[in-house]
Amino acid sequence: MILFESGNLKYAKNHFPGRPGQGTRNMQMFEFNVEYAKSIPAIASQLDGLIGTGGTPTDAQKDGLVAKLNENREISIGSGPWFMATKCGEALKMFAAGSVEPAFEAYMACVGVGADGARREYWTRAKEAFGVS
Repeated sequence: MILFESGNLKYAKNHFPGRPGQGTRNMQMFEFNVEYAKSIPAIASQLDGLIGTGGTPTDAQKDGLVAKLNENREISIGSGPWFMATKCGEALKMFAAGSVEPAFEAYMACVGVGADGARREYWTRAKEAFGVS
């Protein structure tokens, strides 16, 4: 779904509707970006300087965290697998068991979106490209 969320890897920061702190290639929300940053030692050590130590971070600080996560393409793209592994364990287990369609539905529910429309089209093309039924 990273291709869908990032506009075919064109975006790594939310532009529409423009939520501060939303980004990486899977367009995860700010609170997940904070958790993800904490899981990366090189960024975790800089987190206080990026978003402050108390109170609510400013929009500029939120966007600064996204910019930091996007400095490294592997880290930016890695947010998708991190999210699935840490937030969508049931869907991950279903994929591992070979339950492809139910796993896709479960993953979309975990992300909080529907499994229809353009997301379904991307999913269908990805399955075809990888020879998955």
